[in-house]
Amino acid sequence: MLTSLKSLLGYRLRAVDGHVGKVRDFHFDNSSWALRHMAVSAHVYFPWPVVLIEPKAIGRPDWVDQTLNVFHTVQDVREAPRLTKDPPLYRQVYERTVNFNGYIPHWIPMTEAPESNGDFVPEGEVQLRSLNHMLGYRVHAEQELVGHVHDFLADDDWNIRAIVARLELFIGERFVAVDTQEITYIGFADQSLRLSVERTMLESAPEYDPLQPRQPDVAVIRGMHLSGLGR
Repeated sequence: MLTSLKSLLGYRLRAVDGHVGKVRDFHFDNSSWALRHMAVSAHVYFPWPVVLIEPKAIGRPDWVDQTLNVFHTVQDVREAPRLTKDPPLYRQVYERTVNFNGYIPHWIPMTEAPESNGDFVPEGEVQLRSLNHMLGYRVHAEQELVGHVHDFLADDDWNIRAIVARLELFIGERFVAVDTQEITYIGFADQSLRLSVERTMLESAPEYDPLQPRQPDVAVIRGMHLSGLGR
């Protein structure tokens, strides 16, 4: 089964002894596509802290009640590591800019605040990506813009197996699922990604239904072929 991660955003967390917070984001490894964290707004006090829940503690969603089970107590969730401990790539860039500009989040003309040159090299090989940040990224096939990122699909072990691209065609829009192994480039600065598949393959592939958050069999584009994932 493949699960839509986008559909889980906003779901309430159901701990073993009660409800606590809501799903805010998912962070995943840019190379292995393994889910690293689920970011949760823990509604304990204002401002609401964002804590990180590891994948092994995530249970199954309840699509009717719009809740997501976690194998933690309410207190465990409240004491989970905060977002600042292992921030995704966009957050690292933001914090670097804030520090560079003397705690001014965005450079404003006439403020005499120094402007960052925009160069950023993340520490280490692993770059955590944010689901929220990548939604809407431009999708290119054969150097041609074909649409935008609409969703990410994860298997039962919370590994991201496919992206859902919203194709923008002359006759309207359609959604197709593409294997993450077909992604050859992810650009942070230009918010885009490139696929190794041809545009014609995307346009002729079976359409993905974005209204079904969990599907037993999804036709996923892999190379020049279609594969059934989620069985």
